[in-house]
Amino acid sequence: MNKINKLKNLIDEHFFKLEKLINLTQQQSHLAKIELQLQQSHLAKKKAYQDVVKAEQYLAEVRQEDLADLLKSKKTPQHNMEMIPCEDIDCENLECKKLHKCVHYDYKYKLLNNNKIIMYVQPKIKSTSCEIYINSGGLTNVGVQLQEKYPDARIGTMVAGNSGRPGGSCGEFNGNAIKLHPYHKTQEEDVVSNWLLTTSWLLTTSFTDNILFKHTIHKQWGMKVPNFYEKNIGYENFYTHNKIFPDQVKVNENLKKWLEWNKKNPKWREDYTNTIQGVDYTIAEPYQYADAWVVRNAHLSEKVIKPKMLNNKLVMDENNKPVVNKYYNFNKTYLTTLVFVAGPNCGSKGGTINSSMSRTYNIEMEKNMEKNYDKFVKGVEDALFAGLCAMATEGCTIALLAYVSAGIYAGKHKDKVNKNYESIVNKVLKRECLNKKNNEIFEILELGNYFDKVILTKLS
Repeated sequence: MNKINKLKNLIDEHFFKLEKLINLTQQQSHLAKIELQLQQSHLAKKKAYQDVVKAEQYLAEVRQEDLADLLKSKKTPQHNMEMIPCEDIDCENLECKKLHKCVHYDYKYKLLNNNKIIMYVQPKIKSTSCEIYINSGGLTNVGVQLQEKYPDARIGTMVAGNSGRPGGSCGEFNGNAIKLHPYHKTQEEDVVSNWLLTTSWLLTTSFTDNILFKHTIHKQWGMKVPNFYEKNIGYENFYTHNKIFPDQVKVNENLKKWLEWNKKNPKWREDYTNTIQGVDYTIAEPYQYADAWVVRNAHLSEKVIKPKMLNNKLVMDENNKPVVNKYYNFNKTYLTTLVFVAGPNCGSKGGTINSSMSRTYNIEMEKNMEKNYDKFVKGVEDALFAGLCAMATEGCTIALLAYVSAGIYAGKHKDKVNKNYESIVNKVLKRECLNKKNNEIFEILELGNYFDKVILTKLS
């Protein structure tokens, strides 16, 4: 009888252990399911983002098809011009009409050491100051008007660029040009769309907007590691520590946490914030914004904006505002030197922490608004200075300026910097340069001495 009881107890003990093992297995299975759900959620969000990108591309294509039909109906003649690459990489001939690689002007260390820039071009009799033009179509429309009025002028067009991504959202890291249409709300994307579409339209060669983008500004500046996720540096560890994928993190709430995480891991930070131009913009000083990238012989068109009509009545949107049609008029173009600059970003953190805007967001300039406003403006001034010096060196006599770091990049400083922008430009034009008169003699002149006109364009 005792043996039977012992055997029963032993069987009960084994059943108890088996039940515990089953429960443990079920728990592990449940955890695995949660992990799988997290991964599936991550993949679903990535797919949703890709779907949004595809939808935007489709919308842009539809708009361009509408525009192409409109232009065909007007029978716009193509210009008889051959745009072939210049074989001389260091070509300095300003009369050369061939396609050139992007030229980089780096003034950072001159400004760091308080050295004056030496100019080798003929100055004007007197220094100019900033003028304000108003045109609802923007600075490219002003450029067309100036070309008609001053046919012998060399016009420089400044682009307020993204220091982490050439062309902004119009330029993919793989070299493709996308989202080319006249409905952009930001200046860089609007001008880049205009430039690529206009120039490829005018050419009679096989040059397309993609080839033009790749041959000029692609990989000339921007993030050294474009897709941080693909390299997986810090990505998995950040996920393990925070139990969330970086691209699911809300940037506004978690960017500081992410940057702090990277500070503890120098190699991760290096790959996260390093740029081709050698600047970590998350901690950049004002002088480090003194870069300019130049594209010669660019063509820009007039931008036409017309209210949409239906049965002789204005079409209104859901906010009771008139709906407008926009297109680039390839019948009215002007030849220009494009000058890309990138001012400080202390206002836009991008959509995810892999965004180029998140990775160039200057967290120091955003802190303590009153204390750092002067530092922010100094960064804006140095970016404008670099752009204007590059224009003068390229022989431009009229400068069409962009409102560098005065929009989404301005953040808390937006109202104040826009209110004072004209005076900021005039202060830059007063900066002194060394003008080389002959082999031995230099004279000190203001930067404004190298331009006939310096223009800021307001939309209204």
